[in-house]
Amino acid sequence: MISLNVDIVVIGAGAAGLAAAVAASEQGKKVVVLEKQAYSGGKAIGAQVGTICGLFHQSRDSKPHWLVSGYPKAFAEKILKTDAAALLSTEDGLHFIRYQVAPFQGALEAEFQTHQIEVWYHTTVLDVLQEHGSIQQITVLNNNQETRLACSAVIDCSGESVVAKHLKLDLITAAVYQAASRIFTIEGLSIETEDLLKINVWRAIGRGVFNGELGAEYKKIYLLRGSLHHGTASFKLTIPIDVTHSDKNLLELKTCSTELIERFVAFLSKQQGFESVRLTDIAPEVGIRTGPRPIGKVILKAADVLQAKKIKDCIARSAWPIEKWSVDQPVEMTYLPCGEYYEIPSGCLQSKDINNLFFAGRMISADDTAIASARVIGVCLQTGYAAGVLASSQISRESQQEAISFIQSKQIIL
Repeated sequence: MISLNVDIVVIGAGAAGLAAAVAASEQGKKVVVLEKQAYSGGKAIGAQVGTICGLFHQSRDSKPHWLVSGYPKAFAEKILKTDAAALLSTEDGLHFIRYQVAPFQGALEAEFQTHQIEVWYHTTVLDVLQEHGSIQQITVLNNNQETRLACSAVIDCSGESVVAKHLKLDLITAAVYQAASRIFTIEGLSIETEDLLKINVWRAIGRGVFNGELGAEYKKIYLLRGSLHHGTASFKLTIPIDVTHSDKNLLELKTCSTELIERFVAFLSKQQGFESVRLTDIAPEVGIRTGPRPIGKVILKAADVLQAKKIKDCIARSAWPIEKWSVDQPVEMTYLPCGEYYEIPSGCLQSKDINNLFFAGRMISADDTAIASARVIGVCLQTGYAAGVLASSQISRESQQEAISFIQSKQIIL
């Protein structure tokens, strides 16, 4: 077995993992990123999320206003320069970035290379050793080779609470989590505008449900805004199976959604005006929105979000609404007061039990309602960068207040 020494182990090469690794690298720390998939990007790539939300103020101004600065903004601006990316707005005053999967992945991998960050793909965590409330080493399987990584800190950005589960720490759980989605893409569309496409698809679905060709679950197919290009567009299907994170659940979600999508495209191709449509792609991963999360020194609460709470140890901000996705109801959006935003405290990124365990992304310490806002990619970038700084500062024996002040100077617009 190989043994190596690093300063920080980051688990997960998605948006949060990237930002965490960049922050730690900028602090001069030796970092290795562990990724179980063969690619970087996490759900942004595997589930083809398609949007970067949570970086702008909510406003009906024609020009969106950035809510944050620093690395999250810089990365987002790079994405905006990639092929077919666009800054879009809704009638409710939400602003977000629409991206294409391949250019996004290319930009993310370029960031890892630019910052000389080592990423290990096809890597599974086998064991986590902790003594006296501090992680000493992580044992991993990488390309059939076991390796022991001695480390001074760990940042879990896996989205699956990998470290907390290995250490059998208490988790924030639910009987049923937010409904999952699956993205799919079709081509051969002759409709030139998204508004008209959305109306015509809805009408086709309505007819299909009325005459019994489709089930009611097909009413929860949504066109992804900004995805219509040259006769090709992407859609999101809400999967009508509860997310429980049991051993068989993910396979059930994947099998069910594949069958529903294939049946829908076959139905659509028989409708007037859609005769030439063809299924070109189904996202390789199911879009799991939430799951068990580790308990931090602080738990972000629903009231903190809805009351737009401000705090002194803020390390991230968001004005994104709370999204409630369920298997049997349309998506429900609960907005913050107009023009407001909430702040995320540093304690949501630090384990209450293990002093050198940090987390970021969609598994920060938050209750079920709060995470429904804080899980979006723009916030993942912010919490990832903050976790990288907090872990680095702890290793360098700097005070936490110094670390928080540094984070705020970098990415919080004061």
